[in-house]
Amino acid sequence: MLMSGTFQRTEKYQFGAMAAFAHTFVRKMNNYCSNHSVERDRPQAALVVPSASLRLPLTSTLAVQIMVPFGLSHEQFLSRYRRCLDKTAPRFITEIRALLSLAVPATVKDAEVQIFMGDDGLDSPSTWIYFTGENNKVDNSDLSVFPGRSKEIPCGLENMEEFEESYFTDEGFDGLTLAANALKAWVAECWWKAGGWSYPIPVSVVVHDGFGDGKSIALSENR
Repeated sequence: MLMSGTFQRTEKYQFGAMAAFAHTFVRKMNNYCSNHSVERDRPQAALVVPSASLRLPLTSTLAVQIMVPFGLSHEQFLSRYRRCLDKTAPRFITEIRALLSLAVPATVKDAEVQIFMGDDGLDSPSTWIYFTGENNKVDNSDLSVFPGRSKEIPCGLENMEEFEESYFTDEGFDGLTLAANALKAWVAECWWKAGGWSYPIPVSVVVHDGFGDGKSIALSENR
């Protein structure tokens, strides 16, 4: 997810200027070789100017994204963290709608969405749903909904903006609790926006391993 123990400096590499310089240099060298040959009858190796299709565009830029340095207030951290979540909300809502479109048999009694943040809370968040009911089974070849079925709901947070590890390990700041609660609320909102409140079985969401306040949020009216 999110973390590395040290703060890295932001760097941007502008390739446009480099490409322009290289193109000018090669062109001038070609002209020089054509006009200043010492031995006219000796074949000369030509310097080839790259075709336009091979040149880097003058606006090409490679940005190296690094972590958010430690030092934000709780309010600033939550605001920044939530913005990171909201960037992926449209994709997540689409994934939830695909899940909601699957038929739910009468043998399935309820379901629980779990948010995983890793054993220490420092991994990229992931979301899974677990269906329970009569005669739970494990069958990885069956893609339908059935009692015992577990399924990941891709939330798109694997490339989430990184925050310095101190936000999550500093006991005085306790960013892990803030992040866990924000994640849980965000998952619930995306579920409701996808139309999940009317899901035919009771569904709730919790953060795995007890991170955050440890409470669940009801996702469907049948809860």
